[in-house]
This record gives sequence, C-alpha cells and structure tokens, in this order.
Amino acid sequence: MNYKDKDDCAYASGENMVVKAGARLGGNEGYSVLEAEGYAGIEDWSAGADAKIQVFHLNPNDAPVKARFFGADVGANAGVDFANSFYKKNAVLGAEVKARLTLSDCKAGPFNLHLGLGVSTGLAMKDGTVEAKLAGTGLIVGKKIGFAAYDNEFSIDTLALVGKGWLW
Repeated sequence: MNYKDKDDCAYASGENMVVKAGARLGGNEGYSVLEAEGYAGIEDWSAGADAKIQVFHLNPNDAPVKARFFGADVGANAGVDFANSFYKKNAVLGAEVKARLTLSDCKAGPFNLHLGLGVSTGLAMKDGTVEAKLAGTGLIVGKKIGFAAYDNEFSIDTLALVGKGWLW
C-alpha cells in the first residue's frame, strides 16, 4: 500500500501511465478491518490492471509477517518486457488472468501460503519468477518455487533463504 502517513485512510497516485488507489477502514499501517486497492497502467513494455479487497489485513512492523483474510483478487497482465521481467515487480513477459477468492493469504519470512479458490490462468515471468497456471493449477519456478491447485498456493522465496532479504 502507498499511504503517505501510517494513519491515512486512503491514497491515490498517478505517475506516467500508472494509476494506483486504495482505501482502508478501521486501522493503520499495521492492520485494517477492511481494505481495498486497485492498479492500472502501462509501464515500459507491460500493461495490466488489478483490484483486491480483504476484510482483515495484518502487517506488523516488528515481524516479517503479512496476512490477509476473506478477500478477492481480479486482474489481467500482459507484456513483452524481457529484460525488466527478471527484477521489476510490474514488468511482465507473457500473459495472465487472475480471479480468486481468499480465505487466507499469509507470508512469513520466505514462505507464502494462499488458501481459497481460484481459476487464474496464464504463462508469465515477472520479478524473476515464471508462473504457469491453468484454471488455478500449476507451477512457480524462479526466485520463488512453489505449486498451486485451484489457486491454493504454497511458495518459498529462494533468494531469501540464501541471504537476499529475510535471513540477513
């Protein structure tokens, strides 16, 4: 989230051809009772749009843990950005469409677990990770390694295990 102050309830930003907006109810940067965000834009050789909402979001400052519960994600991304897709978050090589419901989505250190139901489909590389999914089922290989079944997903951030990020 891109809130300017930890207690802000909403944000909106536009830079070049990218627009981001979000709002939260009952919370601050560490937690929120209801939170929604959206992103749309064209960046270098990639284009996409995403929207998410969750009923409870937890992001404490003193621990490498993030969790969100009872939500939904929808989005589409496509691009031919070969060079930047190795390290840039919104740079995409390939195409993907995401539609999923979330019971819980938790990240603790290098480990990520998403429980819910979804039918995400696509073949894309972004941020150094290739994701191949059909109807929410597939593999994740690269900086992250994992698997998904109907968008119930488990992955490990391999670089965090060897020293880039979580451990050091």
